[in-house]
Amino acid sequence: SLPIMSGSGEQTPLGKQGKTLFIQERCMYCHNFSGRPDASYVGGAPVIGGQNKEYLVKVLKDIRSGVRKADMHDLMKKTLATQSDQHIDAIAEYLSGIK
Repeated sequence: SLPIMSGSGEQTPLGKQGKTLFIQERCMYCHNFSGRPDASYVGGAPVIGGQNKEYLVKVLKDIRSGVRKADMHDLMKKTLATQSDQHIDAIAEYLSGIK
């Protein structure tokens, strides 16, 4: 229910790093390059593009720690397990700025 916010996307070095990580970790297979669910993904991935950055950081860290479940196969948790806080911040910076 948070308002969609416009961040810097890939306009900053941190956002550029976030885009690289988003692609490297193959996030677009479920969330598409626009941060919206891919039509072929049956699980119903949430809209993450344009979301509030602080919200994204919290959710990603909660998924990484296991406090929040994201998908039935724990793909998000497995992917985020190797990501540092800085990486999560970069991914959130990128995602908050795309529409």
